[in-house]
Amino acid sequence: MDSKKLKSALQGIIEKDMVFGAPGSQWKHLILIKAENFTEVMGTLRQEESFCFDHLECITCHEEEKKLVLSWFLESTRDHEKMIVRVKMPLDKECEIPTALPLWPAAEGFENEIEILFGVAFSGRAKSNLSGVRFEPIVSGYPLRKNFIYPSGKDQSQ
Repeated sequence: MDSKKLKSALQGIIEKDMVFGAPGSQWKHLILIKAENFTEVMGTLRQEESFCFDHLECITCHEEEKKLVLSWFLESTRDHEKMIVRVKMPLDKECEIPTALPLWPAAEGFENEIEILFGVAFSGRAKSNLSGVRFEPIVSGYPLRKNFIYPSGKDQSQ
């Protein structure tokens, strides 16, 4: 994928665009965007004929420097190209981002998992159906956040 084409289509929205991967590797771009631009960027990447990222491989989340970092791994099966779209959200306020479900139905399971384990709310979708998820009830908190206190009294940062 041409960086100029990407930057032109998403002018002023991409905070950072990194091209990486070994020669011949499919991982070409990682773009960093703001949460408020999520719907526009993802809609463009999915629906714009020049991109056609029609497959969502996965959504991941991790905590870094007092921020939650969400990454959507996308693939264009037509062009055999891959991209990572990343959003960083500060932990000092409620973490909420629009759902990717209307664009990629496969997002549902990933979003459910991230909601349970990290506390990220995905707006624009029905309440999560967590009936298939089995884990011990948690009094408060989100188990994969660094500040989570385990029942034993230890937090993850120790």
